[in-house]
Amino acid sequence: MKWVDIDFPADDSSLQQPVHAEGDVFWKRTHEICPNACLRGKTISLPAQGRLGNCWLIAAFYALTKSEEAWRRVFDPCDIRSGKITVNLWDCGLWKPYVIDDLLPVYETAGCWTLLNASNVSECEFWAALLEKSCAKKYGCYGNLISGQPSEGYLLVTGGYTWIDRFPSTSAQNDLQSKARCLLKTFTADSVFLSCNTPVNDTRQVTNTQTLHCFSIVLGKTDDSLLLWDPLSQVQRGVVNVNTLHDLDHKSGTVTFATTCLGRAFSTGGNEWCEKIVHDRWTFSTSGGIAGNSTYCDNPQYVLCVEPASDCTVLHLTLIQASKRYCVERKHLLQAVGVHVFHLSSLPPRSLTEQQINGLKCVASTRAYEYSQNVTVCACVRRAECSRHFLVVPSSYSKNISSKYCIRVASNDSFEISRIQK
Repeated sequence: MKWVDIDFPADDSSLQQPVHAEGDVFWKRTHEICPNACLRGKTISLPAQGRLGNCWLIAAFYALTKSEEAWRRVFDPCDIRSGKITVNLWDCGLWKPYVIDDLLPVYETAGCWTLLNASNVSECEFWAALLEKSCAKKYGCYGNLISGQPSEGYLLVTGGYTWIDRFPSTSAQNDLQSKARCLLKTFTADSVFLSCNTPVNDTRQVTNTQTLHCFSIVLGKTDDSLLLWDPLSQVQRGVVNVNTLHDLDHKSGTVTFATTCLGRAFSTGGNEWCEKIVHDRWTFSTSGGIAGNSTYCDNPQYVLCVEPASDCTVLHLTLIQASKRYCVERKHLLQAVGVHVFHLSSLPPRSLTEQQINGLKCVASTRAYEYSQNVTVCACVRRAECSRHFLVVPSSYSKNISSKYCIRVASNDSFEISRIQK
């Protein structure tokens, strides 16, 4: 008797998604779908998006095909024939295990079982379908995986560091194109991953995709080309130039950079970076709204003290808000959030007032308040340019909210971060 996961049953309560499939949906074991089923082959085959609008997640799955280390961190060794698989997902600094069975939603086509959602290009591999199922278990059901940002997916399956660039103009596109090429050519394939959000104009309602579609970016065979890999196509789209591709020529397009090695991404040398994660929350009395409001100073304030050992201190700071994908009302999925980092000339004895904050020099800030699970700011500060103290203020667009968050700070120099008392 194979193991059965009673916490995530094989029924409609775990699905809760628009199906768009002919006929009924069944749940079958991997070996019922394919007699030669395996978790993966000698090489890790590409994932493919199914009939669920979660391109943000499948695009991030692509990273596991390029990094053996990342893949082994996610999947514990197992025999898929036992029907019991352990998948590890990153959650605010911790790798949490999710134990699932190998029952997967399918529908019948021409006498064969076809996976309803994620699959692999190699029909005998099932790692993508099982990884997607573990994500569905984490968030309550498959339907809760609809819509998201690639940065959220990268954090979930690699635990890496992300940041986002936009390309509203031709010059900005060229800059991003150069940066993308430089990252992909300079670093090993297992340390840097790229994806982009672009508007799509098609009628693929069967996939339940949103107005933005996510692609993974990989280096082409020639120095002046990049490849766009479409999670929907199961094949690479071919060699294209990013700055001439019509899909990317749009003000709302973005490129998400993700890396498991910040030292290489910022050319600081070595792999030893200091990282700390602070868990906290906004409350009705400590959520003062956006920068510029008279109540902005009511937001939580943190002092970050750096011990500079290099000529240039690099700060990579990510504000991650607690996911609410499990909520029934999807309109409350995320808050619009932002984060600001300021220079401090000395350590403050208590939280700063509006006037005091307005008098500080801003080192780095998010460009706008975004409805995103995580937002990131990066700052490179030379030792001679400032003191070693910084003020960090996470904020939401709306005031008087109640929501959990964490701040993840990484730097090439050692540091401490603590909340300033009122």
